[in-house]
Amino acid sequence: MRLRHPLLVKTLGLAGAWAFSSLMRTLRYRYRPLGPDVDPARRNLEGRYIYAIWHENILLPVYQYSRANVWVIISQHKDGTLLSEMGRHIRLKLVRGSTTRGGVQGLRKLLRIAQNASVAITADGPRGPRRRVQPGLVYLALEPVCRSCLPHSVTSVPGVCAAGTASPYRSLSASGRASPIPPSVYRPTPTAA
Repeated sequence: MRLRHPLLVKTLGLAGAWAFSSLMRTLRYRYRPLGPDVDPARRNLEGRYIYAIWHENILLPVYQYSRANVWVIISQHKDGTLLSEMGRHIRLKLVRGSTTRGGVQGLRKLLRIAQNASVAITADGPRGPRRRVQPGLVYLALEPVCRSCLPHSVTSVPGVCAAGTASPYRSLSASGRASPIPPSVYRPTPTAA
């Protein structure tokens, strides 16, 4: 099904945001950092961070941190248009771009934003391969503007690896995403790199 009519995209975006928010409200959220507390929802969080999220676990962090000062890159493809409309309704700050369409422009915009705010990117991208870091994240982390985002680790690549699990959950085989089954408990485990 092709979504071309702007009114249809806006209507489906609103309905999708409502359904997504309803599902996410059934979850309990337990945050226990493995290192420094870099929770973007913290009011007194100092500094800027790059949050790297596996594509399969994107649903829960997106909802939990949608109102934090974190900018997210979303695909310029047709499905990205619907997702960005949903994101607008849950107050997600968005930049459009992906590996095959508008990626360079999206990364440049993220670099400008990273001077004043934190950014989030899926480490493995929408096309995969699953759980393999794509060059966009490495490029973003190695740019001089982002080097001050976090104290450097041994590898001198700044960032926060944000993973998490929902229990119980169902794996959506077509996309590889993990979908929580209500009522679930979500346990994010961000670690500073």
